[in-house]
Amino acid sequence: MAIAKITPIDIKQRNTFVDDVEATALHATDGGYFEMIEKDGKYAIEITNTDSSNAEEVTIVAGNDPVWGNLSDLTIELEKSEVKWICLDGARFKQMTGAHKGRVLFEGSADVKLRVIRLP
Repeated sequence: MAIAKITPIDIKQRNTFVDDVEATALHATDGGYFEMIEKDGKYAIEITNTDSSNAEEVTIVAGNDPVWGNLSDLTIELEKSEVKWICLDGARFKQMTGAHKGRVLFEGSADVKLRVIRLP
């Protein structure tokens, strides 16, 4: 499995500057993930379709916390070369059990790049 690890930009407190990180491409088969270190974090996520010819779909995989119940994945289609942002409520998408415990998972093509910002 070659799932892509996405390293979040970590903003620890308000009104401070942080270094940028390069966006990470999803693995074409296995997707990508970032580690959610807190119980319920808030994240801003930039999703970029780097394909200048085709639209691409990206899925944020629903978490498996029994408190949330049976929720569906969140999928968005990006037009060619389109960039979208989402403010993600982390607990809804955090994997609480299994091989990906503690991770937020993404599925999509290798033409999709993500940049994750952990908000204070």
